[in-house]
Amino acid sequence: TREMRSPSHVSSDNIQIVKNVFEAFNRGDTDAILASCAEDVEWQADNTAGGELPWGGVRHGLTETRHWFESVAEYVDVNVFEQLDYLASKNQVAVVMREELTI
Repeated sequence: TREMRSPSHVSSDNIQIVKNVFEAFNRGDTDAILASCAEDVEWQADNTAGGELPWGGVRHGLTETRHWFESVAEYVDVNVFEQLDYLASKNQVAVVMREELTI
């Protein structure tokens, strides 16, 4: 039988998954990030430059998501990438962040 988990326990599990993904990003471990994703992942990056940034838009699946990380690594120097707080509901996690990038 499947163990019933309280919503707060599920939320804390999801927060830990997201923390692990950020830790993997910080060490440049794309394989670990992708291992946390479903095969049919939809990876969305806000694009504030009206579609002109190569890493903006939506990627579908693990291969396209890997290409997103490769594109970011090619064009962006990450100067600051801090996760300040994690907010979770049953199946969503939002992260309050501070980042400084050089393009």
